[in-house]
Amino acid sequence: QVLTDYSDVIVKDYIIYLNTVYGYQPFRIGNITRSKVISFQCKHIGYDLLNFVIENSTSVELNCQDAMQFLLDHLVPSGSFTVYSDIQSIKTISIAGLSGYNAFVALAEAYGGFLDFDGFQIRITEGIGGDRGVNIEYGMNLIDAEVTENWDKVVTELMPTGTGGITIPGGWLFSEIDYGIPYRKIIPFETDNVDDLQFVASLYLAKYQYPMINYRVKAHLTDNDVFIGDTILAIAPNFTIMMKVFAYDSDRITETVS
Repeated sequence: QVLTDYSDVIVKDYIIYLNTVYGYQPFRIGNITRSKVISFQCKHIGYDLLNFVIENSTSVELNCQDAMQFLLDHLVPSGSFTVYSDIQSIKTISIAGLSGYNAFVALAEAYGGFLDFDGFQIRITEGIGGDRGVNIEYGMNLIDAEVTENWDKVVTELMPTGTGGITIPGGWLFSEIDYGIPYRKIIPFETDNVDDLQFVASLYLAKYQYPMINYRVKAHLTDNDVFIGDTILAIAPNFTIMMKVFAYDSDRITETVS
């Protein structure tokens, strides 16, 4: 909250810099309420990526930073972000139909790294965080917990197509998993080589033959309790799991972390 004297600078989508444990960071203003004071919410500029989309992107045999740049080049619309990674492993990654934010989350998971932001720089790094002995537990600091299953991208029978409508021999790839009903999809990939098409489609099927299961907890913690890459034991009524922190939301007013 601020006084109404600041009404000329508290404008939706303006960027302000706030002091955090990572130094001053840019936040975008939104959800403004004006009364005797001005109340508003701010989200880190990295969340702008939720408004970008990746329609279809396949990076072939690239290290993490090059794959990030490839993904950045395929953002719709283009943005003002830069990328950085210290992960040198080489992978082929296919990402389609995700927001820019979730696409970089998927990329971080694929390379075994951790997604973070420093200003307008998107970072996927390894070797950060640790076990600080922080637990989230029902009856202590746990506020809420949920498990979600997302089946939108599950595929057990895949027909990949390449540039110019090329297909693989036989047309289809099949998963060994049987859910009782088939999950069939025809998905385009950006390649004009049949062998590459077979390879990237096999990787895609191996990843998306399973539903995406996400565990989310909300707890009374402070920014000094949790960092990207930390290991935290979460004990909730509906699950107990050792979690790696790939992302978290920090409410600096309520002092809650989720």
